[in-house]
Amino acid sequence: MSHKRLFLRFALVYTKDMTIELKPTKIKQSFYLLIPKNIANLIDIEDNSMLSLDLKNSDKVKILEYRLK
Repeated sequence: MSHKRLFLRFALVYTKDMTIELKPTKIKQSFYLLIPKNIANLIDIEDNSMLSLDLKNSDKVKILEYRLK
């Protein structure tokens, strides 16, 4: 079985881009990406926050790009 690494990139207005490595959490037949609390606080994610997801492919990587609305 091959293991793939998943990277999330957060582009923040007042700081440089940063990349963190996350391990997906499997619950039943679905995978979830849990956002660490310190990152959620940094970008002001709250219980009622809405994020949109863009999926992008390149030759080398697959990119999941989240936008906070």
